[in-house]
Amino acid sequence: MNNEFLLKQLSFICNRLNDAKIDYYVVGALGGYIDCNLEITRKHDDIDIMILESDIDKLQDILKNSDYIFIDNRKHSNKILNNKGFTEGDEHEVYAKYKYNDFHIGFFMYSCTNETYSIIEYFKEDDNQRKLIRTLPIRYFEYQYDNNYKTYKGIKLKTVRVECIYNNKKNMDREKDKYDYSIFEKYIDNSIIKNMSGKSKYRVTKIETI
Repeated sequence: MNNEFLLKQLSFICNRLNDAKIDYYVVGALGGYIDCNLEITRKHDDIDIMILESDIDKLQDILKNSDYIFIDNRKHSNKILNNKGFTEGDEHEVYAKYKYNDFHIGFFMYSCTNETYSIIEYFKEDDNQRKLIRTLPIRYFEYQYDNNYKTYKGIKLKTVRVECIYNNKKNMDREKDKYDYSIFEKYIDNSIIKNMSGKSKYRVTKIETI
């Protein structure tokens, strides 16, 4: 997809989320480019957005009568949980598929309290659907996501912090990840990187059957 098309779709989804007062963050590499106010210099096949799971019904409503088909596979996920505790399979249980080509907008899900936040996924195990909930102290959310709106190419939005994406891509081997890492390296705040370190020891993992 060319960047003109990408920005048009980004404007569409952010405007609808803003109008509906749905809290969200543009994540993935695209979020990193926006956080640094950089030109998008490589191809992106989708848009990744993090949203409160409690807002999924609102999300479905705002996508009605649009160029997107809303899909919710939370009760029918084909992901599996590997022996390292990570899911494998389709990246998103909830996504919006563009009607006229292969482009899509994928939604990561989270929940939040004053003290903690949780990243939520779904997977299949022994013919049962499970809900995977990974919880961390709220300070790590603030290190990874910028709660202030910014304007990028005329689009009002909130994003992941580039330091979060930089950390995620550090050990990835795909060429696009290496490229993004080399771009973002010039823009990171090392104090944020330091604050994010060691968070795994505070992570609490819970699995529920749905």
